Amino acid sequence: FELWRLVTPFIFFGGFSFSWLIDMYLLVSYSRNYEVSPYNTGAGGTTADYAWMLILGMTIMLIISTFMGFLVPSKALIFMVLYVWTRRNPQNPVSIYGVQLKAVHLPWALLGLNLVIGNPLAMPILGIIVGHMYYFAIEVLPLQYGTQFIQTPNFIMNMLDDPPPPGGTAYPAAPPQRRDQGGGAAPAGGAYQRGRGHNWGTGRPLGVQ
Repeated sequence: FELWRLVTPFIFFGGFSFSWLIDMYLLVSYSRNYEVSPYNTGAGGTTADYAWMLILGMTIMLIISTFMGFLVPSKALIFMVLYVWTRRNPQNPVSIYGVQLKAVHLPWALLGLNLVIGNPLAMPILGIIVGHMYYFAIEVLPLQYGTQFIQTPNFIMNMLDDPPPPGGTAYPAAPPQRRDQGGGAAPAGGAYQRGRGHNWGTGRPLGVQ
């Protein structure tokens, strides 16, 4: 079994073209924006929480792609990250070809743009669906059932962040908050402190020089 085939569909974006440039811009911009302040699912709103979201999203996309016959769901991953960021920061101003709009409307504007220029819509729609599934599990289900359904595993935190404080296994995931309170932001002081544990280097979010 060739394990790398589980990852390579998400890192191939076709040959160099204008569409490729747009995909790279969206990937770098919104991956960087979300990584600096992801939903806190147990690691304090750090890179580990972001990585776990990517792993979950890629797994769901691979399962759906197997049944739907999709070979390269890389564009779906872009739209998933973009969608989750817009739901976390719905009021942030964004611009698309000079048109100003709120972040929450960006996925639909890009979907409409793809429709107008004749690009396939299957991958953007798949990304939005998977992104909404993640958002629903983070923001909606905990409010209804009073429990967190997504928790970043310790092995992910050990690889990407410092270990939890003595006597604990992880920082608790931040409960969903009202939209005017920031929508599930990590509590003050909840993020891991750098400088302990595995020495992987300080690291930078994607796209930061």
